[in-house]
Amino acid sequence: MRDLEQVAMTALWRDNKLVLQRRVTVLAGRLGFFGGKIDIESGETQPEAAIRELREELGLELELEDIGNEVAVVKTDQYEGHVFEYRLPQDIVLIALEGHLVERTLEELLEAGNKHGLADLTRLAVLEFTRRQ
Repeated sequence: MRDLEQVAMTALWRDNKLVLQRRVTVLAGRLGFFGGKIDIESGETQPEAAIRELREELGLELELEDIGNEVAVVKTDQYEGHVFEYRLPQDIVLIALEGHLVERTLEELLEAGNKHGLADLTRLAVLEFTRRQ
């Protein structure tokens, strides 16, 4: 059995909506949280990877204490995703450096099934968030 690829993702919340990215390269056309592979070889931690990905994908500069602790771990047959959360202040304007931004409530995402084309790890994290409520 091979090791799962480790990824860090951040669920961005604005009020009661999740801000998602419609991807244009990896998983093109799918909606997902902001994140990517953890550079384990360089010693990067899961939260550091989450922050780096937010900087690369949104230009958002955060500190470790901003995203807090891991809120979920979700797995597929290829990936293990470590999920963090950040609540966006109202005055922050986001501009996607890649892809398009979409805002949806958990209910909207669940009611639509996978009509929105959620990436697998994001879909699993959304289900986990729903269980927590």
